[in-house]
Amino acid sequence: MGHITGKDVYGDLEKKIDGLWMRTPRKKSFYKVLKLLYTDAEADLVVRMPFGFAPLDRITRLAGRPQNETRKLLEGLADKGLVLDIAPGDRTFYAPSPIVIGLFEFTMMRTDGGVDQKKAAELFHHCMLEDGALFAANFKPDARIASVWCFKSALPLIMGCRLGIDMMSSQ
Repeated sequence: MGHITGKDVYGDLEKKIDGLWMRTPRKKSFYKVLKLLYTDAEADLVVRMPFGFAPLDRITRLAGRPQNETRKLLEGLADKGLVLDIAPGDRTFYAPSPIVIGLFEFTMMRTDGGVDQKKAAELFHHCMLEDGALFAANFKPDARIASVWCFKSALPLIMGCRLGIDMMSSQ
């Protein structure tokens, strides 16, 4: 006998965001934050995205959606700060936003009424501060809490030399 079970896309999204450069608290309040911020379709798309920056065509293939639908979802997610987007040339690259700097800051900076900020603030406060789980997971000697992304053209200015890494052209 087969069983039909619904996919828990928000649980999968929790795992995805936890796999980014800052660990997330696995608790009901964070799950509720995700349900408040993402639609089911947005959550499903982010779960299917690569962890790093990728162009629209790659995300479209991974998501198994039509390109116009994928683009519309990504643009909406970027407007909400739920994915990061960069356009170093004629292509735009997208990556899932981590909890910090990402979901928290971009959600709390919004003033367009698209998110219940009072509810979001209460949930974020609970999942980030009340029991110290976020800090315990991230502020230990081997924890990496940030990644730096820059345009390839800026590297010679930053490093004082040409660096032979081009993550964008490998996509």
